[in-house]
Amino acid sequence: MARSKSKKAEPSEVESEPATPEIREEAESFSGVEPAFAELKRTPEIEAISYMALHRRSLDFLEEFRKATVNIVFAAIVGLLVLTFIKVINADELAIDPVTLPKAIKDLGYTEEGVALTLSDNMFKIFNAAQVGQRNFNVKAKIDEGDFAVPVAGLSFSSAIRLTRQIAGFPQRHISGEMLCPSEPCSPTTMELHLRVMDGVHPPHVLEPVKGMAAEAILVAGAEQILYVADPISLAVYLYGDTPQQDARRPEAVAIAKNIIVNNGADKAVALNILGANASNSTGADEASMQKAIGFFLAAIDTDKNYAPSYYNLAVTLFKQGMRQEAIEYFKKAIALNGTVANTHLQLAKDYFELSQYDNAIVEYQKTLALSPNDYDGHSDLAAVYLNTGDYTKAIESANAAISVDPKIASAYYNLGLAYKNLGEKAQALEAFNSYLQRTPDLPENADRRLQAEGNIKLLQ
Repeated sequence: MARSKSKKAEPSEVESEPATPEIREEAESFSGVEPAFAELKRTPEIEAISYMALHRRSLDFLEEFRKATVNIVFAAIVGLLVLTFIKVINADELAIDPVTLPKAIKDLGYTEEGVALTLSDNMFKIFNAAQVGQRNFNVKAKIDEGDFAVPVAGLSFSSAIRLTRQIAGFPQRHISGEMLCPSEPCSPTTMELHLRVMDGVHPPHVLEPVKGMAAEAILVAGAEQILYVADPISLAVYLYGDTPQQDARRPEAVAIAKNIIVNNGADKAVALNILGANASNSTGADEASMQKAIGFFLAAIDTDKNYAPSYYNLAVTLFKQGMRQEAIEYFKKAIALNGTVANTHLQLAKDYFELSQYDNAIVEYQKTLALSPNDYDGHSDLAAVYLNTGDYTKAIESANAAISVDPKIASAYYNLGLAYKNLGEKAQALEAFNSYLQRTPDLPENADRRLQAEGNIKLLQ
């Protein structure tokens, strides 16, 4: 039985069933995502390269910033060293060597270093009290500084520059001297101070021996002698002073000022100011003296337009002459140059008060008290201004502030009495007027105000 050959089965196409709407919707939701999958499969080389470039740029920026910072710091250090060098080279400095003492004086309890320190302290006090402009005069005992003979490792930058000044022959001032007892027994009353001023390469300037009744007085006089040579204008300003106790020494100050003017010294403006003040403040100064003073002040201003005391003194003199408005202008110029002096604001306030410019006066009195809270005149005068403006409550506050500063002075009590009187407070007003009379001497110059106080008391009783 013959077998039939089987035919190889051929593939037949399978008819697909139509897709349901759900399947079609799911398929369509994945359409267009191929680029995103391709992006995920891509190697991160491009991103890595981009990150490395950013990192390199950041490092470069930090390196540049570091270099700039180092350069700025280095420039600042160099600038500071240069400024220090200039300051030390140009320093107006005076050193006092230890003063040689014999055994007899050492036995009295004095030391060479102690005498030098006392001299330097006395000179500093005089200079600090004078406060001449923007001067920078430095005086110290030599023991304050390391000796140039010490090893180099012990030298500071400043002392090294001072050594350079010494070697180069720059002006370098110092004081040497000795305390002696020419006669026995050795005591403070027989001591003499012999001093020499060394100024750079110039020969020593020998000063007159200083004598006195006590060691303290000798060292004060010695400090003045040194300043007469080293810084005469500061000594002149100090001797002129502004208190009655210093009146006796004003002729010495005037003599020093005249000498500076004759020699056309660097401090001529300050010297002219002293002469002007002396002319305007002299006892019994007449019209000619006042005009002479004005001339000195104008000459001082012409010599140095930045020296505020000349403007102030000229303003005060013009005020005395009744030239109120002109005085205001010069007070303002003095304040523009130095607005930290309370008395300048006080005098300007008084000028405004005299001109009945009360608002301006209040402003200047307030500036006075901001700079000097315990200024009696500032508080008392401000009370008077408030009386004129009708602000009696503030007048009472200001008068009481003045009384708290100094209860012995009479003027504030009078203003306080007027303020209480205007407010109808009779008991307080009577108490204030009586306090005024108790503190006011019965002298001709006080007669008018005393009569007014007595009249007010009668009205209130």
